[in-house]
Amino acid sequence: MGQDIASASRVMHDYSMRTSWNSLVAITLVSTVAGCATRPTSAPFVIAVRGVGPDCTTTVGGRQVTADELRIIGQQESKRTQVAQIETDMAQTPYRCIGGTIYRLQEAGFRDVRFGAQTPATP
Repeated sequence: MGQDIASASRVMHDYSMRTSWNSLVAITLVSTVAGCATRPTSAPFVIAVRGVGPDCTTTVGGRQVTADELRIIGQQESKRTQVAQIETDMAQTPYRCIGGTIYRLQEAGFRDVRFGAQTPATP
């Protein structure tokens, strides 16, 4: 009788392990497919930043904006996309202009702020 109980226990253990393994495989597969089915990425919110000496200019869609306007526009755009891209000439634009823009974009709700290189404007 002791062998019957041990045998039955082993069969139940084997069945339980197979079921657990199958469940793990199914959960992994569903998670992988769900991860690939995220919403399509939208184009980043693009901001141009320029600075010469003490002056910084921020442009959105070809229009120069103030820091407060950038924050308001950024809050609206961050609902559409979580990616903002700053277009600037890193060699000519003071970091305080870039840093201030990064801060305002993060404050507006952007999680990912990227940089795109621009060639310096020729006079």
